[in-house]
Amino acid sequence: MNRNTPRFPKHYIKYVVLYFIGIVVTLLILVVSFLLYSTSDMSKDDFVWNPPLIDRTKNQYLVMTANVGNSDWDCTPYKWKLCKNVVEQKLREHLQIVKPDIIALQELLPPWLCQNASETGPNEVCHNPQNIPQVRRLLGPDYTIVCEPHVQYECLGVKKDIGHVNGCPDGGFCYSARSADPGKNCDAGFSISSITVQLNNGAVFDVVNAHPQSWSASCRANMLLRAFNGDTEDPPIIQNDKVLILGDFNLDPWRSNDESVNAWQSIFEKGWASRDYRYHSAIAETNPPYYTWRFILQGTYDLVASNFASGICHVMGETPGTTRLDGGSGNDHRAVFGVLVLPPE
Repeated sequence: MNRNTPRFPKHYIKYVVLYFIGIVVTLLILVVSFLLYSTSDMSKDDFVWNPPLIDRTKNQYLVMTANVGNSDWDCTPYKWKLCKNVVEQKLREHLQIVKPDIIALQELLPPWLCQNASETGPNEVCHNPQNIPQVRRLLGPDYTIVCEPHVQYECLGVKKDIGHVNGCPDGGFCYSARSADPGKNCDAGFSISSITVQLNNGAVFDVVNAHPQSWSASCRANMLLRAFNGDTEDPPIIQNDKVLILGDFNLDPWRSNDESVNAWQSIFEKGWASRDYRYHSAIAETNPPYYTWRFILQGTYDLVASNFASGICHVMGETPGTTRLDGGSGNDHRAVFGVLVLPPE
């Protein structure tokens, strides 16, 4: 062979192979998604709620985090957000029974996603007018709602009778959550955001709604570090000494091993404002922890932690004696809930 004949660099071959593997995996997920959701009955509703005892004199509050998106083939044009009417209706009914005091929601379908949709299917959320945002329909009028301002997929709700959210009127709807830059070449459709809450009992703390990028460990790690540690361009999104952390982290700290897990472990072990972080879900409930995500694979992705609260959270539909928030069909994540003590001191 002529030594001057150009050869394809080996590292290019590696990237081409990885690219095609990514395409195959994506297609496989879509096919499995189609088979799972096309054969499932989304109207199924086995929801049962056994309300926990909450004593306000002991500073007890019901908190929840719920990723409400799904991987239904039909939801592909809507980026796999909550696009099915029947699922939204079930979640709305169930959330208005549960009435969490503080809730973090991920994978919502904001009104702008429906603006350019010519949806003819009556089963799709975008078939209906979006004059009232989906998150307000889910939670009702009793909440102050603050969403991440850029794409509005993630929102936090605080019952207006327990306290206030800084920068948003009681019972209001605001797009003002502090959010971390996802970083260069990372997906801006994911976010980590925060708000400051002042409870009527005097407690002041930040609430974080975490939903870092799912398909890139590097971007996920960078988002976590930017949000919790800050960088040379932006400070951390946390502004108070006390912080309550909720969300779908797209990583399993006990079963995964990549740079995003290492980043999260470093954040968790460091703590915040000279206070140690502690889990209220996952290994705080049982070890190994219950899964919170089941779709082809499975993992404990949805977490609750803080550096000042106490109490244990449970996984709806996995913890014995509980049922799924979606009644048994519609979402691929499981909501996490629990009664936490949020003290003023």
